Amino acid sequence: MKLSDISPWLVEATLATEDRQFYDHFGFDIKGMARALFVNLKEMEKVQGASTLTQQLARNLYLSHERTWSRKVKEAMYTTQLEMKYSKEEILQMYLNEIYYGHGAYGIETAAQMYFGKHAKDLDLAESSMLAGVPKGPTYYSPYNHMKNAKDWQKIVLSAMVATGDITQKQADQAYEEMLPFQTRQERAALSVAPISAIMCEV
Repeated sequence: MKLSDISPWLVEATLATEDRQFYDHFGFDIKGMARALFVNLKEMEKVQGASTLTQQLARNLYLSHERTWSRKVKEAMYTTQLEMKYSKEEILQMYLNEIYYGHGAYGIETAAQMYFGKHAKDLDLAESSMLAGVPKGPTYYSPYNHMKNAKDWQKIVLSAMVATGDITQKQADQAYEEMLPFQTRQERAALSVAPISAIMCEV
């Protein structure tokens, strides 16, 4: 799916939450990494991450989820090569077509259909801010599994969008209060939800 076929709200919500410096870095957010290290050391546990969208894409496309130095080195290599070979728009497009949104839905088009019964291009601000939070924890932040967790994270997404100037506080408040038209269990069962193959690329 092309980036132009995805709701701008979803794109902005994803960038505001996952990688605010996306268009300014070359795959690695050094300031973000330093900030995350400081916070984690202060809290004495990992409470903040600093992976860019490109790093997440490299991890999802090519690597396992093991936590080893070898995997970190490979992630850095693939991240660098993705940034060298593709434009920012292409990387963002691949990310949104690849990321997992829970319940068997890979990619934003499948997620939009599964959660709301509509195309990704038709998602409004409230729906976009809800979906943008799900990949953080597809089980924990799924509105079908834990509505309170999902709403709490939606508020974080909306606050991030206010901070980046994408929306006003009034728009954020209205979106948070909007009653979302989630698909029922029966409607979801009627969908043949199969993982969308990622837009694979040779690096």
